[in-house]
Amino acid sequence: MSVEKRRELALEKRMCFNCLRQGHSFRNCQMRPNCRTEGCTAYHHTFLHVRPKTNDEKRASQKEETKQKIKEPSGQSKDNKKNQDKKEVKEIDAQAPTSSTSKEQEDVRTNIHATKRNKVYYQILPVTLYAQGRQLETFAFLDHGSSNSLILDDLAKDLGLQGPVSPLCIKWTNDSVHEDNESQSVCFKISGDNKIRYQMESVRTVKKLSLPRQTLDYKDLHENYNHLKNLPIQGYENAEPTLLIGLDHPRLLTATKQRASKVGPVAAKTPIGWVIYGRTNSRHQGEIYSCVVEEQDSLREEMRKYFSTEEFGVKVSTTNQQSEEDRRAEKLIKETMKYDGSQYEIGLLWKQARPIMPKSESFKGALKRLEYTETKMRKNPEFAQWYTDKIKEYVEKGYARKLTANEITLTTDKTYYLPHFAVVNPNKTPLKPRLVFDAAAKVQGLSLNTELLSGPDNLTSLFGILLRFREGKYAVAGDIQEMFSQIKIRKEDQEAQRFLWRDGKASNTMGHYVMQVMTFGATCSPACAQAV
Repeated sequence: MSVEKRRELALEKRMCFNCLRQGHSFRNCQMRPNCRTEGCTAYHHTFLHVRPKTNDEKRASQKEETKQKIKEPSGQSKDNKKNQDKKEVKEIDAQAPTSSTSKEQEDVRTNIHATKRNKVYYQILPVTLYAQGRQLETFAFLDHGSSNSLILDDLAKDLGLQGPVSPLCIKWTNDSVHEDNESQSVCFKISGDNKIRYQMESVRTVKKLSLPRQTLDYKDLHENYNHLKNLPIQGYENAEPTLLIGLDHPRLLTATKQRASKVGPVAAKTPIGWVIYGRTNSRHQGEIYSCVVEEQDSLREEMRKYFSTEEFGVKVSTTNQQSEEDRRAEKLIKETMKYDGSQYEIGLLWKQARPIMPKSESFKGALKRLEYTETKMRKNPEFAQWYTDKIKEYVEKGYARKLTANEITLTTDKTYYLPHFAVVNPNKTPLKPRLVFDAAAKVQGLSLNTELLSGPDNLTSLFGILLRFREGKYAVAGDIQEMFSQIKIRKEDQEAQRFLWRDGKASNTMGHYVMQVMTFGATCSPACAQAV
């Protein structure tokens, strides 16, 4: 039935408009407001919710009512009782609770909070997905706070998508964690209203996304906000996104055009279409959605190591099992490793023969991280002193070198700025901080580590070491002091190891440095150190 028909039936059967049961009115109903429509808090059931009329519809309705009044004779209507009931329905719809979400609701969706706010539009837009000769239309949610892109498992199945299975751990802002052990990494193409297709790689499947539903009344928006007029945007009703696009696909999130005003939402043109987002000026009882999606690789890696250890002694070992990447890494090690009589030198293990790194973007990222470190240093003088002394020590020992003004401008395709930070191993006494260069920090989907090979694992097997402990009476262990720093990186690769430093003071002139030795943080450092 249409909503109007349902309402007429409810009136006829004398049902409570809130719970649809007979025998009492909405005023005596013991249930909380039963409408689940986004933004609605009226005392009626979801099945009886009427979509608010647009301005055009309101004007048309008023004209129709005026015509009916002219036609009808004065006096009481024949169906006075029915009109009285309809008046009561309007009265029900007009009443809304003033309290926030009940405890019962919070138990179900702990990441959502209800508060009286203006209506907020999320970055949701219609898209078309392509894979396996199929295409499906759906809605995408553009999320600048998510490190990964996610697709609903059912939608992936409808597209015939399949990929490697690996556990996925999603962490929300309230520290709750959701694990999906059957998540797949899938690939497909996506387009917006311009029909240009873009490839999406390594999108993770999830059984449930729980993204907010949204209705976009574009006709109403462009009537109220001049800056939103004449845009190629189609409105939609009660749309539920089944695809979340995160920062691993920054190109699709980047706005090429934008329309904004002092009041009202913003319109932005992305590669997959125009999207409207932000807050309107109309009062609205709504829900605030806040979510951070972060894939936890560390847990997966620890489990892999655990199981690989558990199966020693039964795992069949065969020769010549090297991958193509390991063979390339060994070739690079052999070609670039040199000894000058006092120190070894080696090159970085690049995946590509001619890598092109995002120079200017990495500079911005490194600067932002440096400003964060400087803030931390201002709050902790002891930490600031250690950090300053450590950088000074690196320069004095020749591990790092400050670039001249001329050298700063002489960049190559490999030029890349690394953020740096300090870590402390709680298992060591006394506590010994270590300076780490964040080669895993991504810029435009790339990091230094994504462009480097990890190289072959030449560590002696733990099982072999444990067996040899049974052979003799004594065991001897040794340690190489600052092992990575003892190995020099060839000059042409040092460009990928630039970093920023100004003695922890924002007022100082920015200094550009390069690490001349192997860094703690690069994915190829362990393999290169083992080889040396």
